[in-house]
Amino acid sequence: MTLRVRMHDAWDDITLSLPVGTPVGAVKQRVLDVVGEQDAPAEFVVKFRGIELRNEAASLSDADIPDGAALIVLRRRRRAIR
Repeated sequence: MTLRVRMHDAWDDITLSLPVGTPVGAVKQRVLDVVGEQDAPAEFVVKFRGIELRNEAASLSDADIPDGAALIVLRRRRRAIR
């Protein structure tokens, strides 16, 4: 399956080809690795159609993510601007 994942902080779109059995958490980790993010993965959430995918152990198929879907990875909490 092919996914388009946007990393919110970088506004980068990353296209991934993954098996449908891939866990949501593995998708998040892969995107964080691609953009070179140093913060812990727990500081980020994955959303699909505006809804947080809370069970990151669930596979893409179990989370009802269709082929060609667009996901977004963003920080769990807003960062303070200084």
